[in-house]
Amino acid sequence: MIQKVNLKNKRIEDYRGFISASNYSKINHLFSRLKDKKIIHINSTSEGGGVAQILNSLVPLFNSGGLQASWYKIDAEKKFFEITKKIHHLFQGGKVSFTKKEKDLYLKVNKGIARELQRKEFDLLMIHDPQPMGQIKFYRKDEPTILRFHLDSSQYEGSFFDSFIERYDHLIYSDKKHVIDGFDGNVFAPAIDPLSDTNKQLNNSKKIIKSLGVDIKKPIISQVSRFDLFKNPSGVVDIYEKAKEIIPDLQLILFGIGGAEDDPEAEEVFKKVKRKTKEREGVHLFFYPESIKEIEANEKEIVNSIQRESDVILQNSYREAFGLTVTEAMWKGKPVVGSTGVGIKKQITNGENGFIIKSSDEGASKVVALIKDKDLSKRMGKRAKKRVTEEYLLTRLLKDHLTFYSGII
Repeated sequence: MIQKVNLKNKRIEDYRGFISASNYSKINHLFSRLKDKKIIHINSTSEGGGVAQILNSLVPLFNSGGLQASWYKIDAEKKFFEITKKIHHLFQGGKVSFTKKEKDLYLKVNKGIARELQRKEFDLLMIHDPQPMGQIKFYRKDEPTILRFHLDSSQYEGSFFDSFIERYDHLIYSDKKHVIDGFDGNVFAPAIDPLSDTNKQLNNSKKIIKSLGVDIKKPIISQVSRFDLFKNPSGVVDIYEKAKEIIPDLQLILFGIGGAEDDPEAEEVFKKVKRKTKEREGVHLFFYPESIKEIEANEKEIVNSIQRESDVILQNSYREAFGLTVTEAMWKGKPVVGSTGVGIKKQITNGENGFIIKSSDEGASKVVALIKDKDLSKRMGKRAKKRVTEEYLLTRLLKDHLTFYSGII
């Protein structure tokens, strides 16, 4: 039911340039206090989302400091992930119901997860999001258990899943606005890894963009996100079409390769967007992995290149708990035009380091303004990078986790 994720090694020493001397010393002190402690993280998938990105970097850094950290993903049939996608919608405020058969399958998989955990030794268990949350019903160890919500649960109204939430010793949210009534918890904002393939400096980003069939001499706007209804890619197309009336050579990139294992709706959303943009000049859609197989770069480097070479980045989500794609773009000094999602507004100060919009007309207006006024774009991009540097880099999140672990183990 769970499968260990193999990770590349990372060293905390490599991040010294992104952290103050006092915080670097504090992290090493916390490492010494937690030396040899066994930490297990479980989430739904190892690819395709912000949780996976964070764990890909965070877990190796735990190990570099002397902890014994492991990360497991769920290994289950497609039907289970169809159910957990509904749970995802439920926690983000959707009106969703479940049949007895669906509940039984959810519990069956989670019982299997709990059974495997019984055979493992650890000092702390962190469960990420609702997919593996139900294992707590069958869990019989005494070590601290943490439920980490990465969702925007601000509109969640309660369900039979509450009986699982209340069994956890600690809860962590991405923003205080996400806290579910009756279930208080700690708040850790997510963060990006400045040394990952998605965020590192690139010398060949223009070449990579050209290989995607995009004309780098013409203006580019983009959204890098799963093809998910909550990410509203159709709304991005609306913004593009309105802006293109004023900037005729404008191009749009929508990049969301493959969809993660826990997102079975992604292909249908992609097909709807493809039908909507059929025969529209200047639109570049990327969903199927074979569409990039000939490109001499991995998927993360392609994302990096798109964000670096776009004139404006969009994040037009209906719901966004945080939005690491916003953080990534801001880190690259790019202005982001984003919706009113909680996580987007947390990062963007409207009119200062980006724009918050409430309609496609407003979105198109801001896109046009940023493309036409290069000085405005540059000023906003500079402020955006400063914000990420100060608040949303991996070293800060590492310190948050270590401090929290030290207090409860």
